[in-house]
Amino acid sequence: MAQLKICFCMLLLFLRSASADEYTVLYEHYPPNSFVKSERQVEGFLVDLTKEIFKQANLNANYYGYPWSRAYKTALSEKNTLIVAMRKTPERERLFHWAGTVFFRGNDPWNKSNDEQIVLFSDKLKPIDVSTLEQAKQYSVSFIREDALIAQIKPNEIWSQERILLAPDWPTSIQQMLQGRVSFVAGYKGYMEIYLDENPEFRSRIHEQLILDTKQQTPLYFAFNINTSMETIDAFNKAHNKVMNNGTYHQLLAKWRVKLQAIESEKARLKN
Repeated sequence: MAQLKICFCMLLLFLRSASADEYTVLYEHYPPNSFVKSERQVEGFLVDLTKEIFKQANLNANYYGYPWSRAYKTALSEKNTLIVAMRKTPERERLFHWAGTVFFRGNDPWNKSNDEQIVLFSDKLKPIDVSTLEQAKQYSVSFIREDALIAQIKPNEIWSQERILLAPDWPTSIQQMLQGRVSFVAGYKGYMEIYLDENPEFRSRIHEQLILDTKQQTPLYFAFNINTSMETIDAFNKAHNKVMNNGTYHQLLAKWRVKLQAIESEKARLKN
């Protein structure tokens, strides 16, 4: 009888540990949604929002900040991994479980109207006389590896392969240009503004050379590795729907608007 009791207890412990999966949640540096201070230190509006959804779903998670290409590859290959946040493209749609938009009704509260423009940026210290795409394709260009804008503008149909350089993240791509390794950086206008806000010493050097695409704002999603169980996806979706519609989302948004005002005030104080 005692042996049966021990076996039963061990079975309960096994079932409990099997059901208590830990999830990996990945972010890139994308203020104010996610500030990556180190690989294991990440905070921001979407970090708080995701934590609340996991709490409501009774799911355990660890949160990390990675360069975009590493985050994408990890979410693509490792079960129980969530990437926050990703644009849904036709090429990506079948590769992930898509678990709702990260913003209420898909509208980014921090985005300006032209932040989604895809632009070629150049170095003012190395002037290039380019005003058309036909002229630009004679020069080299850096893209972020696995970025959605690659699917949007299909650079392989514009530039020859030897003129395209892929970078793991946005700062690396910009440094490739400033070091003279490429003539242009292709990126979203809003990302460049984030970079220049954090690195104002480069604001006088970086020039908006050519607008490639004026696509309207596209929603960003929570995207799980395709091998994550449907029970997890269902639990996350139910919690996501609750958090988005019970006032929690807007409370977190108000909290981060106040925090951002304090951050900007501190920056102004230090500048003066």
